[in-house]
Amino acid sequence: MFGGSSTLPVDPADPCGAQRRAFAQGQNFFAEKIISGAAEGAIKSALNGVMSGGGAGGGSFWNQALNGGLAGAKAGYWEAVQQQHVDQQQLAQTVNGDIQRESKAIDHTAAAFASLRTCRLAQANQIKSAARAHRIDRAEAKRQLDTEHEWFGQEIAAAQQAGLNMQRRDEQFAYAAENLRQGGKAPGSAGSSHGGSHGGSAKAVDVAATETLPQKRNSFESDVNTAVAENSTAFSLDTSGSFLIQARRYA
Repeated sequence: MFGGSSTLPVDPADPCGAQRRAFAQGQNFFAEKIISGAAEGAIKSALNGVMSGGGAGGGSFWNQALNGGLAGAKAGYWEAVQQQHVDQQQLAQTVNGDIQRESKAIDHTAAAFASLRTCRLAQANQIKSAARAHRIDRAEAKRQLDTEHEWFGQEIAAAQQAGLNMQRRDEQFAYAAENLRQGGKAPGSAGSSHGGSHGGSAKAVDVAATETLPQKRNSFESDVNTAVAENSTAFSLDTSGSFLIQARRYA
């Protein structure tokens, strides 16, 4: 649906090119499908509707995505892993392994975006400092700031879409965790069994899917929302003050 080479090309003159490339590689992970068939088309259609509708700012962006239809198709991932395993213990191990990879990918992408954000804002500060010191004239400073602003806007849009994909995947992992709690039955179905030999594994999956992943995603989305606010002021030549931030540490 998007990729580092197509939507985030790196200009050789970009001083933040290395950070941009690292972020593009990280967010590509979440563009990969973990479901197939009709559900993939439904997700892509919903994402396209959200991105073409505008209004990318603050928490409203993520709410708009949910209202746009991203809350469906939860069963795709669970159905896929069920076809690979019959034993519930193996199912739990597979889901837990997928969740651990997801968790590491969120950490990597969030850290890469934080580093890119720091670099971009530092560039804005340097350009404005050079203009104030008369090392470059106002017209050149404005040109450079406009370029940085455009690049940062592209990066924020990619980060927002990565967040939507994270959210979509969170729902599928949570659905799988609920099924494991119910002994492999669909949530709410009759005859569901609780516990069993896979109870410990299922509990570990449940905590990772319903607590750890959403917490990490919410932290990433918070950083993106902050970047949206910074993007509206940091690249104005007449804005005073420093916008340099420190990259968040992601374990």
